Amino acid sequence: MGIKFRTINIELDSDNFIKFRKDSFRVSFGHEDDFNEQEYIDLIQKRTKELETENDKLNKILGDKDLEIAILRDLLKKNAHDPSGHRL
Repeated sequence: MGIKFRTINIELDSDNFIKFRKDSFRVSFGHEDDFNEQEYIDLIQKRTKELETENDKLNKILGDKDLEIAILRDLLKKNAHDPSGHRL
């Protein structure tokens, strides 16, 4: 068994993350009177979308770097010898 990370599913996970956030309010402030469930759900949705966008950008960068490395490796293989037949 290992740890698996997944994107928050608001409908499935909201009971848990709201429960934990309310608990943090009680511990921090002694009450949860100022906690607004809908505002917190909206914040989680916004942050989830931001993280997905950032993750997509990072995956593209990594893909570009992988392609660049593959091209450079291919060039190294092709240019392992100079035109006179000597190894570089």
